[in-house]
Amino acid sequence: MKFIMLFIIFAVFYGIFDWIIRKTDIHNKLFNKSRMKKYIKIILILVLVFFAFSVEYGKQLLKHMYGHYNYIIIIVDAFLSSIYINFAPLIFRRNK
Repeated sequence: MKFIMLFIIFAVFYGIFDWIIRKTDIHNKLFNKSRMKKYIKIILILVLVFFAFSVEYGKQLLKHMYGHYNYIIIIVDAFLSSIYINFAPLIFRRNK
């Protein structure tokens, strides 16, 4: 039963974060304007990877501290998942 509750919390927060990212259209604003400069896309990819790595590390520290997944970790995981889903296609697309 706890798994279902954690999944519902994840799904709700994923939907909220996904809606915010799509409403602000930040992923398209970052990567569509990056065609103007030569190395800006590489820099944006590195910043995104560094951000994701640091949040994943913090998530693992929380798991180690509490001994199990808690609600904070589930919310952070929903935030990261929405970033991965929205930014990954833009990172790996080919330029025209």
